[in-house]
Amino acid sequence: MTVLIHRAAYDPRPAVRAGTWALLAVAGGLLCLSLPIFPIDLQAFGNNLAATIVLGAGLVWHMRHPPPAAIFGALPAAPSRLQLGSRNNARN
Repeated sequence: MTVLIHRAAYDPRPAVRAGTWALLAVAGGLLCLSLPIFPIDLQAFGNNLAATIVLGAGLVWHMRHPPPAAIFGALPAAPSRLQLGSRNNARN
């Protein structure tokens, strides 16, 4: 849930943010069905399992559709070989 809440709050794509908040709302609603005010029959249908599947599907979608790297500050490309500074001269 933490990863999905972070993506819902900070993803640069507005449609993805809205969809992630909707997904979290559905999962939260399913999890609330296990409260004692609801009949035990709703719990027998596996509402916690369904909520877990919804959260897992959201995480899989986010892993397969990452945001553009430039927006999240991707790491710079690694140098082609090791570069030693002036104070770090390697001697044999």
